[in-house]
Amino acid sequence: MSYKSSLFNNTLPSMTSEKSEDSLSRSTSQFAYRLPFRGDANFNISVSESTDSDILTTFQKLFSQPIVSKVSMSYSAMGNGFPHEYRDVSWKMMLGYLPENIGDHQSTLLRKRELYISYIQRYDTQMVDDDEYFMTVIRNDVHRTHPDGWDMLLSHPYLQKSLERLLYVWSKTNEEVSYFQGLNDLASPFYIVFLTSCFGPLSDSNHEFINNTAFHENAKKYIPAIEADVFWCLTSLMTSLSDRYNISSGGVHGEPMVDEFKQIMEVINPRLVSHLDNMGITFFHFSFRWMLCFMMRELTTVNIIHLWDEYITRRDGFTRFHLYFCAAYLNDFAPLFMNLTDMGQVLMILQKLPSKKWNKYELDRILTQARNLFN
Repeated sequence: MSYKSSLFNNTLPSMTSEKSEDSLSRSTSQFAYRLPFRGDANFNISVSESTDSDILTTFQKLFSQPIVSKVSMSYSAMGNGFPHEYRDVSWKMMLGYLPENIGDHQSTLLRKRELYISYIQRYDTQMVDDDEYFMTVIRNDVHRTHPDGWDMLLSHPYLQKSLERLLYVWSKTNEEVSYFQGLNDLASPFYIVFLTSCFGPLSDSNHEFINNTAFHENAKKYIPAIEADVFWCLTSLMTSLSDRYNISSGGVHGEPMVDEFKQIMEVINPRLVSHLDNMGITFFHFSFRWMLCFMMRELTTVNIIHLWDEYITRRDGFTRFHLYFCAAYLNDFAPLFMNLTDMGQVLMILQKLPSKKWNKYELDRILTQARNLFN
């Protein structure tokens, strides 16, 4: 199959089948699975994002200890977000991919990345003809993955191939949910955060991506490890949703979340719900995408990362707090349509709310309202 050969080409190494810890370390390091780290002489990483010095100091103190509790991380980041210097490792720890014991991080990464490679090897040999259409859908969605501000990064051939492979392998290892359109969007913030941590600034602005020689010279070598990290963090996110909403085969979390969202709005703003009902507008018409993609289509990528910081600090951030963020979000825009009675006009407004123009302070304002509703 031509698609098979292009999906599982030699961009990922074959790993040895030896099981000892020593052989695992040798086989993994041979293929550069140890990512660059801040302070590495070969990667003098600069960053364009500013961090509040107090928050940065707090996280420096936290990570100077051998064990960093997720409770402490959550408390320190709540309302502020994670410092960009620690966002990569913080997301991985809060999502349960990395343990609280810092000394166990390296062995955990080696083991989990090796396991991901074994999945790739398994589905390389088990692929069947029925997957051809399925893989075509994935490829088309990957080519439509254009997070604003990082379009050049996600359009890079290595990244597109990596995302195709990840989505296919994730779907084969999670067949109770399987692939759905929008999963590609959920993977992109992880890629952006982890790649930026590894290589430094990679956005479209100020020629960051074009001028990032570390990425262009080393991407092929390091992307497989980052791909594995994205896989496990995406798995953690989706598992929390599956556990909360008991998703069956063919179902997606967006459907029950829309129902729960409407129930919340009936308490918070019954007049708004009645207004939409009277026009024949269901919450599914406009909010399904909010639930499925967690605002990826409604906010800039910079604001998405800030919003996801908030979600990740909370045990139920994606499963519950998100609903209250959407409630605050909808309430904020209610004046745009509460005096209108034309269904088509109101739907057009609801499906293209102008939140892409928001800056961080406007997002923080809605987050504050969401916290008040949630509490």
